[in-house]
Amino acid sequence: MACSKVLLGNFPELTDDIIRYFQDDISTLHSCILVNKFWCQIAIPLLWKDPFSIKNPKNFHFIEIYLQKINEKDKTQLNRCGINNDEYIMKEKRAEYLAIEGYIEVQHNFYF
Repeated sequence: MACSKVLLGNFPELTDDIIRYFQDDISTLHSCILVNKFWCQIAIPLLWKDPFSIKNPKNFHFIEIYLQKINEKDKTQLNRCGINNDEYIMKEKRAEYLAIEGYIEVQHNFYF
């Protein structure tokens, strides 16, 4: 049996159901994205459906992804407030997170 068949399984829809079962378990979903590309494609949208609901003091890392996508006018406004977004932008991204994210609640508290 080929290695990819072992990792993917004969029933991709069952793999999808199993990973979705853990949609509220951030640690398990993180482990799933490390298995292979197929698992990652299922788990990433679940992790990004509501990223600010994750109760973690490191949530500020989500903001660097948003800063990559803001327009020049907003960048200028941030710079006037003393926020240089170049300091916060990741050098490389692995997925189109903003395209798959489903929900943002703006009224969360952020601590920098």
